[in-house]
Amino acid sequence: MDVGARIRELRIKQGLSGNALAKKSGVSQSAINRMENRDQFPTTDTLEKICKALDVTLPEFFSDESTDFAPDVLHLLITIQSLTPSQRKSLDTFLREMKEGK
Repeated sequence: MDVGARIRELRIKQGLSGNALAKKSGVSQSAINRMENRDQFPTTDTLEKICKALDVTLPEFFSDESTDFAPDVLHLLITIQSLTPSQRKSLDTFLREMKEGK
């Protein structure tokens, strides 16, 4: 399992920025970034702090039921998260029209 990708996936699902997760978990934002980018592997204590902040247990964290977003989808989700509500609405309209072939 890609632990960094799983942290990012759960963080995004909860609508948290890296900074918000850092504040909530007590783990530095730079450490979270390094973990998500696979430059650092968390210790058990650190992972427990992150799991608590994400409101998941360690078994849930390592569960095979994760959605494991493809990297390109994950990148889009990160970008979408930074948009304003109005921009998200416009994007949703665009995507629905694109899907319908308009």
